[in-house]
Amino acid sequence: MPDAGILLKYVHILAAMVYVTGYIAGALLQVWSGRATDWATRGTLMRAANFFSNRVLVPGFVAAAVLGLIAAVVLGYPILRGWILYALILYVILLVVGLGYWAPLGKKLDAAIASTDERAFATLRDRSATIYVSIVDGILLLLLIYLMVAKPS
Repeated sequence: MPDAGILLKYVHILAAMVYVTGYIAGALLQVWSGRATDWATRGTLMRAANFFSNRVLVPGFVAAAVLGLIAAVVLGYPILRGWILYALILYVILLVVGLGYWAPLGKKLDAAIASTDERAFATLRDRSATIYVSIVDGILLLLLIYLMVAKPS
């Protein structure tokens, strides 16, 4: 039977996979909603994107962070050095971006969908900040995945 540290590491990896799945699914659904030509389809796709963000991405993100820290401690990894420190910094940045930008934007988008305000929806979705934050968010996620897989010293 594997020891607790290895088991925690595998559950951490599973949680990270759930996080990335939620990220990709939510992003794809948001892109498709932007391309939808009718409001009903757009609203349905955005509600699905919100589901993946709130029920898959966020729990996966939190679980991966918590389980990763616990696994690192149990396995004796130096938490405040090397790739683990860099990964923790990326997690904190992603958390701040999520709470500071994506959560408020999601509430505004939900309100625009609920009131069938297509103009407000398009304005929020297409503003430059949203596009740039999306790109930076994706790059940070790729860096995080790189650190977790390559474990550079």
